Amino acid sequence: MNITLERDSPLSAERITAPIFLVAFIGVAWSLVNHDLGFSILGSGGMLLYCFGYVLFTAKAIRRKRFLVYNTLAAIFLIPIYMAQGNWPAFGMSVAWSAVSVYRFWNLTKQERRVS
Repeated sequence: MNITLERDSPLSAERITAPIFLVAFIGVAWSLVNHDLGFSILGSGGMLLYCFGYVLFTAKAIRRKRFLVYNTLAAIFLIPIYMAQGNWPAFGMSVAWSAVSVYRFWNLTKQERRVS
């Protein structure tokens, strides 16, 4: 089954990611008042970004480089809650996942420059 999403589709990248980034921003702001709740909200934004980034990428609504940016940001959004909870395996995974995504993004950018 091949799913294609139009720019004005309810599942377009802009319509999905804008509320997710708003959730992440609220989490950061709220963490100044209540760390646990703010980090939980930020982490929820990260989880949503992972999930919907994957949906958008597999539906070919976004390209690989944007998918890698979403993966990097999602991993970074989750790091504070993992640290606060002392969940070191998940913390390590998020750090590694963001590093791999940044590395792959950098390699794709180098390849594009060579082709140009």
